[in-house]
Amino acid sequence: MKQSRPKNSWSLATFELFRPGWECWACGMNTRDCGHHIFGRGRKEGCEKSPLNFAPMCNHKCHLPRHGYWKTIDGQKFLFKKTLDYLAKIEYTLTERDHEFLEKYKERINLLKIK
Repeated sequence: MKQSRPKNSWSLATFELFRPGWECWACGMNTRDCGHHIFGRGRKEGCEKSPLNFAPMCNHKCHLPRHGYWKTIDGQKFLFKKTLDYLAKIEYTLTERDHEFLEKYKERINLLKIK
């Protein structure tokens, strides 16, 4: 059986954007050790590796046990808002990939009703 790597893994640069403090978006502790794809990985390599789709988490404490919740509207809203606020705070400049991501997921993002 062919094993393949998961699609849309983030670059080292994306991980570095979220390095300060190692804060987990779920528990707030400085013990995060993974990233969660807020809107999923997508079916093929593409815009899902945007930092806008990144939520730092503690894998075994916060990510895996609550993975189903993080995929709900409420879970996505919480994580996406934290990511947007963080990227605004560090004055992140959107890239072409980020614009592709926002276009692809605009309907889902509109459902979140983030102000």
